[in-house]
Amino acid sequence: MIGNGPSLRDVDLTLLAKESTFTCNGAYLHDFGFQPTYYGINKTKLYHVNPVTNAWPNTYKFFLTKSKPDFLPASWTWKSAYLGKSMHQAGFSPLLPVLPVSQATPLTLAQIAWLLGYREFYFVGNDQTRYGHSYALNGPLAERRKGGGLGDLLTEDEWAKTEDGTKEDFKRARADIETLGGAIYECTPDGKMAGVLPYMPLKEVLHATA
Repeated sequence: MIGNGPSLRDVDLTLLAKESTFTCNGAYLHDFGFQPTYYGINKTKLYHVNPVTNAWPNTYKFFLTKSKPDFLPASWTWKSAYLGKSMHQAGFSPLLPVLPVSQATPLTLAQIAWLLGYREFYFVGNDQTRYGHSYALNGPLAERRKGGGLGDLLTEDEWAKTEDGTKEDFKRARADIETLGGAIYECTPDGKMAGVLPYMPLKEVLHATA
């Protein structure tokens, strides 16, 4: 599960070239050196400026919205998602009727991965956006989305609540996955989920699963 945080620059992503990989949103701006297996977004404005349809022809693509957009081509898979105010993880139950949207899009994609049959989840690059992105390190990207657009900068208090909410999502995801017999790990050195997820270096993961 590949995020877009700046810590991604400390990860040798070429190790993942032959693995099943999920990534999201502005990931196409980061040079992976390979095409990810799955890619997902949940904002219409991202789709309309997105070159992924042509750049990653062999990648499975998900658009996560409550209703299917009329502009979506056949090459994209639409998945009904609940875009409620809470934006919190709701669980990995096999009977999950509607896909909830998490504070962290990679967690939303993890639910798709679970429904596809994956049972081990390894996260890299899941930093908070206040630290920038792997492809844009020019200061904090503390932008709030209002009505589908960009709005006021987040305050420190709002950032703290956002970060706490994201960690709670990851905690709940860990509990759900482990309860159902799966496994979840943080694989980013000094990752932001340290203390929330168990840590395993990426090279150890690939050695263990080889």
